[in-house]
Amino acid sequence: MPNFIIDGSFFAYRAYSANSSLSTSDGRGTGLLYGFTRGLFALKKKFKDYEFIVAWDNPPVNKRAIYSEYKANRVTSEWSTSPQVGALKTLLANLDVDQVYCEGEEADDVVGSRLDPTTQNIILSTDRDYLQLVEGIRIRLLSPKRGDIPEKIYDETSVIKEYDVTPKEFPLYKVFKGDGGDNVPGVPRLPHNQIVKLAKMGSIEAVYASVFPGFTPKQYQAVKAFKEQAYVNEKLVTIKRDLNLVHHSRQLDLDAVEKICSEYEMFSLRSDLPIWQ
Repeated sequence: MPNFIIDGSFFAYRAYSANSSLSTSDGRGTGLLYGFTRGLFALKKKFKDYEFIVAWDNPPVNKRAIYSEYKANRVTSEWSTSPQVGALKTLLANLDVDQVYCEGEEADDVVGSRLDPTTQNIILSTDRDYLQLVEGIRIRLLSPKRGDIPEKIYDETSVIKEYDVTPKEFPLYKVFKGDGGDNVPGVPRLPHNQIVKLAKMGSIEAVYASVFPGFTPKQYQAVKAFKEQAYVNEKLVTIKRDLNLVHHSRQLDLDAVEKICSEYEMFSLRSDLPIWQ
């Protein structure tokens, strides 16, 4: 059976942000629960023959042990402290959704470790770090519609078209490009075409054994000075594939799901429950 793997934190943030004002008649918030469930049901209708998997984030303890400033620019997402989280995870468990996590690790490493190379996998997220996992028709990234930006499915061809590097070259590209969103530094003022040249060398060792053809003296010195950080970045931006994952208990119990929908006054969702049978 093919896998549909959802980055849970991304999907929860998206659901909560769009529906944060929703509440029950007695004032209990329902935006996270309703938005996530409604979005999940829409995906199930579209990808009905797929097994659904939700990968949950944990604080990036292991990456911060490598680089203390990793994601230091982030604030705790409001959805993650919501009392709705427990109800959401219970609902997913009773839909027989495989919820996976690993202490000290982020969702992207959990996703990388949950991929099944023997079948097709679609990853749902707007996080471009996942592009390094794309492989033929076996592993693709679905980036959903955002405002005026249409939905896009990334395969190897579209990764190359957008970034000028293959998925396998993408981690090395990120090593030297950096990632402002994760507070990972890159080589200062190094243009895209030069970063692509570095990525195509295949490894950090090959980069620093190179004579840097076509680089200006300032670019050469900037890359040389970046060597120590490059090895740190490699550990931060390369998605792990070998974590020992924890799986939540699960079973298909639509009566339990219907009860949660009723408790949180999500009456419109109950008619869609048969799609899970």
